[in-house]
Amino acid sequence: MQNVSFEVFEGPLDLLLSLIAKNEIDVFDIPMALVTRQYMEYIYTAGMLDIELATEFIVVASQLIEIKSQMMLPPEEDEQGETPPDPRQELAERIAQYRVFKAISEYMKNKQTAYYSMIEKESEYFPSLKEEYAPIDAAMLTAALKRLLLRFDTANLEYEEYTVAADELAVADAIEMVREILKKERKASFLALFGQRPSRGRIISVFLAVLEMVKENEIEITQEGLYGDIRITVV
Repeated sequence: MQNVSFEVFEGPLDLLLSLIAKNEIDVFDIPMALVTRQYMEYIYTAGMLDIELATEFIVVASQLIEIKSQMMLPPEEDEQGETPPDPRQELAERIAQYRVFKAISEYMKNKQTAYYSMIEKESEYFPSLKEEYAPIDAAMLTAALKRLLLRFDTANLEYEEYTVAADELAVADAIEMVREILKKERKASFLALFGQRPSRGRIISVFLAVLEMVKENEIEITQEGLYGDIRITVV
C-alpha cells in the first residue's frame, strides 16, 4: 500500500511529538487532557485516506483516552503499600525514543546532503581520520541506542528501589554536562557520559545532546566497528 503523509505527520508518535513541541511540554509530564483534545481534533479534521495509517492513529487515540481516564482517578496503593507507576510513563518513553530515532534520521540526512554537495570538490575538504576509527552512521547510532536501553532495562531489574523520576535530565543540561566533561579532555568515551545506572530518560537526553552538539559542529563522533566503543572528540 502506498504511504501517505498527512501534513508533516508520518504517524501518531510524530503527531504527539509535534503537539509536545508546540505546547512546550515536558515529555515526561504530559498534560493528558490538553494533548488528547488536540490529538482528537487532528484525527477528526485530517480526512485520512490510508486505512492502515488511520488505524494506527485511532489505536493511539484509544490509549490516550485510557491514560486520561486513569489520571482522573485517585491513585491506589498496591498490596505492598506502594503507589502505582505514572500511567503516562510508557507513552512518554515511546515518544522520547521516537524523538531520538527521528533526530538520528535527520542527522544522517543532513550528513548525506553535505557529502553530495562536496563530492566534486578537492579532497582537502575531507578531514583525515585515524585508522582505528571511522565516521559513525545511522545503523551504528541506532544499534548503540538500543544496546544502551537494553542495558538499562536489564541492570535495573536488580535494583527494585530505583526510580526513573530521580534521574531525569533535560537535553540542555545534558549538553552542558558533555561540555564540562570535554573541558578536561578533548575526547571522551560515549558510555562514560551516562553514569552507572542511567534512567531511560537520561539515556535519551544525553543521546539527543550529543546529536545536537554534532549538528552545531561542536563535536564529532566516531566508532570502532558496529559494536565498538563510540568516541566523542571536540572539533
